[in-house]
Amino acid sequence: MVADVSHTHPLFSIEYVVHDAGHNMTNFHYHDAYELYFLEKGYHQILIQDSIYDIKLHDVALFKPNLFHKSYQNQGCARTCVYFTERFLRLYFTERAIKSLLGCFDTEIISLKEEVFAKVKRLLKSLEKENVSGENDRIFIHLAELLSLYSGAAVFQER
Repeated sequence: MVADVSHTHPLFSIEYVVHDAGHNMTNFHYHDAYELYFLEKGYHQILIQDSIYDIKLHDVALFKPNLFHKSYQNQGCARTCVYFTERFLRLYFTERAIKSLLGCFDTEIISLKEEVFAKVKRLLKSLEKENVSGENDRIFIHLAELLSLYSGAAVFQER
């Protein structure tokens, strides 16, 4: 496993990781944060609670806080994960806005149209460049745009 990019902060973090074929997590885990799992290359299976999901290119897995999950069978993949807490959102948004932004987490897996995935990639690059502890960080703007993309049905492909 190679971690190319990793920014960690108690309220927000982003990481890009490449897994070799055959990578399996031995144990379930959960986070106290929301997780957006973007599959950028390869194929992967994820076990969420007691269901197995096939994750393919342009798919996004969405994990609510405290949701048990683990990587399952892996054919080799590259993924970016974005982690953020509700506390992070509360620093910038109203309750109404937070509810709207988190609405996409009612679905475990979504498939994005290719052109939407390209926009997602640009947003991920923007997030990677930001300094979460910086005085002028714009992470909350990029994150809101990313989450709002998932609220529109037009972004999804048929699975």
